[in-house]
Amino acid sequence: MGKPILGQVILNQQNSIINPPQKNYNQGAWHRDLPYQHFTSSSPIAINAIFCVDNFTKANGATFVLPASHKSSKSPSLDYIKKNAIQVEANAGDLIVLDCMLFHAGGFNSTNVARRGVNHAYTIPFFKQQINLPDNVDPDQLSEEEKKLLGFRYSEPKTISDFLNKRPKI
Repeated sequence: MGKPILGQVILNQQNSIINPPQKNYNQGAWHRDLPYQHFTSSSPIAINAIFCVDNFTKANGATFVLPASHKSSKSPSLDYIKKNAIQVEANAGDLIVLDCMLFHAGGFNSTNVARRGVNHAYTIPFFKQQINLPDNVDPDQLSEEEKKLLGFRYSEPKTISDFLNKRPKI
């Protein structure tokens, strides 16, 4: 079992993954889910939880991972990828949990049906959300825990007055 994220966690992004049949697609390239970040951390700063809507099989392009690649700041060589990549098969309803800094790629879908999933990226609040959820979600029906998870405590103040009013009272 990997290490957990230490401290507060927010939902940074949530997006659908559709691996089209018989086509190359952008998620088929080796990548990290904190794009353009090439550093390492002693503990996780972001975790993916990929919900498998469909079975993830070798035939429909199940996700490839490169074990321990989250521990290196450098992009792996193609030769290293060929020797060390592992394809992760999973059933519909399963979650595939990865460190966001782990290099991974979708495989080629050789079937005639799209493979679908939903990716959830949870990060420390240091990272801005892909979409500002607090400005797009009605908080009236949310618990305090749900508001924390959706980043309501960590959105940037819009004005100096907002900043001053959000500061803890001593």
